Amino acid sequence: SNIEPIYRRSGLNVQFDSRPSPGYSRRGGLYRVEWTDFSQSNGATHGFRRVDAEVQQFVPLMRENWVLAFRALASTTDTNRGQDVPYFLMPSIGGGASVRGYPDFRFRDRNRMVMNAELRWTPARFMDMLLFYDTGKVEARRQDLDFDNLKESYGIGMRLIAQRGYAVRMEAAHSREHKVRLPLSAGGAF
Repeated sequence: SNIEPIYRRSGLNVQFDSRPSPGYSRRGGLYRVEWTDFSQSNGATHGFRRVDAEVQQFVPLMRENWVLAFRALASTTDTNRGQDVPYFLMPSIGGGASVRGYPDFRFRDRNRMVMNAELRWTPARFMDMLLFYDTGKVEARRQDLDFDNLKESYGIGMRLIAQRGYAVRMEAAHSREHKVRLPLSAGGAF
């Protein structure tokens, strides 16, 4: 019989955050690196380590009514000989938090990189409008994380802003696989 793996998870997170609010910012930045160790406690075939590095930068224009928002994210995994990363814990791209023109978790592998750029406009205190471009890829080997054969998407969106950050996000995203995806979600992409 197959036994589902049980993990002990430990990690270390270092970050510098100059954004006024993590839920909604028009200036500042976030710079973080996180190391996580997944040790399988009921077997030895699926233990691994993962490193996630992320940079977010917000550049205000015209009294913060317009904002350029940028994000870069890279995730890598390492295993000991004879071990593997379980499929459901592999880094992925696709969906509202990465490359929006593809469904959630559309592409998975041991390593990933994601880059996002948005031009945001605030026509009212409770609303943002935006144009966005997303790109990224997943690869089995870390050295293959380059700028060849990237998955891309672009589109427009609207976000309703609550007191603590984005409340609702509505976007229309285009990719090679989907003429238009209409993701609706809570919170911000970044």
